[in-house]
Amino acid sequence: MPRELLLYILVVIMAGVLSLFLCLFAQLRIKDAPGAKPYILVTLLSSIFTFSYAFELSSTSLEQIIFWLRVEYLALPFIPVFLLLMCIEYIGQRIKKVWQYALFTLHHSVHHHLLALYK
Repeated sequence: MPRELLLYILVVIMAGVLSLFLCLFAQLRIKDAPGAKPYILVTLLSSIFTFSYAFELSSTSLEQIIFWLRVEYLALPFIPVFLLLMCIEYIGQRIKKVWQYALFTLHHSVHHHLLALYK
């Protein structure tokens, strides 16, 4: 493995550790603050995505790369939705559960169809 790639993987792993630390910190210290629950989920999903990306970069076969890409894309579609929910909750607004489910469904279906274009 080239040295530059190893250095890049190390930086990506450090970013994942930082994201996981922020998730745990938020869970322990600020779990009752406005927007904390979606923030905890965003940081958890970000750490899953980041660690999966690091494993993808360190993979040696195409099968391993495809596996880690699939793990990445399990977390990826939900990050923007939880970010939006975090912002809405932080400013003190509420949206109905129906609209929350619609956000997840709409975003997931759009993400799925866009991925289908690149097969």
